[in-house]
Amino acid sequence: MAIKEEDKDALIIAAIILLSAAVRKAPAPAPPPEEPTPTPPPEEEPEVPPTPTGSLAISPTEITADATFKATWSGFTAGHQIYLKAMPTGMPYWGLGTTSSGSKTAAAPAEGTYTLKAVQPYTSIESNTVTLTVKPAVAPPPIVIPLSVKTDKGSYAPGELVVISGSGPAGQNAALQVVRPDGVTLYLDVVKIATDGSYSSSFRLPLTTMKGTYKVYATVPGGLDSTSFEVL
Repeated sequence: MAIKEEDKDALIIAAIILLSAAVRKAPAPAPPPEEPTPTPPPEEEPEVPPTPTGSLAISPTEITADATFKATWSGFTAGHQIYLKAMPTGMPYWGLGTTSSGSKTAAAPAEGTYTLKAVQPYTSIESNTVTLTVKPAVAPPPIVIPLSVKTDKGSYAPGELVVISGSGPAGQNAALQVVRPDGVTLYLDVVKIATDGSYSSSFRLPLTTMKGTYKVYATVPGGLDSTSFEVL
């Protein structure tokens, strides 16, 4: 059966309408998945060579201000000056030398507690730290010169002979002094001490001398001794 021309047009319009409806009902295509952004590899840190470390020891670690101590070092680069640094900052440096290892004696700084380390500025090498304690200097004991003095008796009468004797350093001069009870010097003498370390001197008491206790002094450079006797 032949289709009329007007029916063809109607069929075409109907097909277009159906096709449009089908297109509207179809789901929209999903967007393509996003590709992940690549993570850059971590940057490698350059290797830093370790700083060489020197070694320091001191002996003794506790001294007096008039003493010395010994510093011993090792692990440094030969040919460049090494210093002994005393902290806190501001304390002086002591030059140790330019050998890679060695020892040196140094005088104590002022009283206090110090942290010491050996440093080599040219190479930046530093040692471990050690503690040095400096105490006040001990005053030396006074030099005692052995000296003695005595009289031949413990008491005398006016007009009697008084014999003074004693011992001391051989070859030195001993000064002798006899003082009356009122503080007035009655007798003075200087005697040379014999090679055996002995000395002696004598004088006679005046007949009019006062009664009481008389003091006898003997002196040499660095030495003094005294005794007494009575005039009855």
